[in-house]
Amino acid sequence: MASGNTAQEWVLWEHTQHQPTIELCSIRSTGTPFQYQSIPQAPVISKVFATQDKEKPKGFRTKEYSLFRSGIRPDWDDPKHHGGGRLFCKQDTEETILDHCWERLVVGAIDGALVGANYSHYIDGVRVADKSRAYPCYQMEVWLNTADDAIVEVIRDITVHFVNAGMPADSRHKNELNWKWVPNKQTNKLTSLAFFLYRGSHFVSPSSVRSTHARALRSNPPHLETRSFI
Repeated sequence: MASGNTAQEWVLWEHTQHQPTIELCSIRSTGTPFQYQSIPQAPVISKVFATQDKEKPKGFRTKEYSLFRSGIRPDWDDPKHHGGGRLFCKQDTEETILDHCWERLVVGAIDGALVGANYSHYIDGVRVADKSRAYPCYQMEVWLNTADDAIVEVIRDITVHFVNAGMPADSRHKNELNWKWVPNKQTNKLTSLAFFLYRGSHFVSPSSVRSTHARALRSNPPHLETRSFI
């Protein structure tokens, strides 16, 4: 499969209570299949989240890891995120499945296989967060630079398909991920304004354009390649 991220540079970040953003390393994609273990300082997410309460003092525990394109901060206040949003799923997940899903998201973002060459440019980054309180709970996210309903719907379907690939059938059933969409607060402000597209002598509402776009995408779905990384 041709990658949509040829010669792209990505940055792996760690987020702690004491330091909101810590740059761990940079990764340069080559347009070829990528292995998670080849990332310098690649964390085993389940081990970090499971042991840090005992090994790290309060305030220095890792809350999140994220991978974003170089030049884009993993923060909603970065203007490059305005007009976009995130797909996320938050739930109790088995440790092996948590690792599997996170590694799939990272590898797929870097080599372009997460959503395919036609949609890779919509991906700004991916993130995993420890939301545990009285019980284990984790949140995985895919940050997009678009809020187009039709494109978001297609990317969500492709993401579910890609992340589930390589997962044992019984685990896939028990750990079914429910991905939801939340636009950036700046996106909400923009889309709250009334706007129309002028075509010839007619005004066309954005909802009509999105519906037409969605039908076109469904009639010509992207080709997906599935690979198992673990």
